[in-house]
Amino acid sequence: MKPLNAIPPQVDFTKPLDVLFQCHQKIAANLETLRRSVESLQKPDKAAVGDILNAINTVVVHFATAGIKHTADEEQSLFPRMRAYNTQIVSEVFDVVDQLEDQHKRAASVENSMNQLFVTMVADEELDSNKVALFTDLSESLYDLYRPHIQMENEFVFPSAGKILSAEELIAVGREMFQRRQPQILSSRS
Repeated sequence: MKPLNAIPPQVDFTKPLDVLFQCHQKIAANLETLRRSVESLQKPDKAAVGDILNAINTVVVHFATAGIKHTADEEQSLFPRMRAYNTQIVSEVFDVVDQLEDQHKRAASVENSMNQLFVTMVADEELDSNKVALFTDLSESLYDLYRPHIQMENEFVFPSAGKILSAEELIAVGREMFQRRQPQILSSRS
C-alpha cells in the first residue's frame, strides 16, 4: 500500500508547469468523484453509504493536503516570480492572478466548511437530509469555482509563465514545490 501523499515516480519537478497541470488533472478527477458521490447521497442505497462516504473522504483529504500544497506552489513560488517582471504579458496576467488568488481563498473557505460538515455527517448514525443538502450545495459551489479556475490557469497563466520565467526560475519553482512535499522532521533540542 502506497503512503498517503506519496510523490509518484513520474513527477518531474524540473518541469513545474507540467506538475501544476498534473495537479489540476487530479483536482478535476476529485471534483468529478465528489460530484458523483454527492449525487449518490441524494438517494443512497443503505449498503452503499459507507463506500460513498469513503469516496468523499478521499476527496476531502486530497483538498486538505495536496490541494493546500498546490495553492502554495502557485501563490508562494510561481505568482511572485511572475510579478517580478514588468512586461506587457505580465501586466495582462496580473489581473487574472489577483482573481485566481481570490478564488483560492474562496475555495479554501468552501473546503473548510465542507470538512466541518463532513465530520458531522460521518458522526451521525443516519444521513441527515438537511446536512446532505448543504453538503451538496457546498460541493457544487466548489465545482463551479474550480472548473473555470483550472481552465484559466492551464490555458493562460501557465503558458504565460513559461514565456516569462527563465529556465533557472522554473527550476527554483520546481525545487520549492518538491520541498513542500517532503516529510517534515521535527528536531528536538536539549
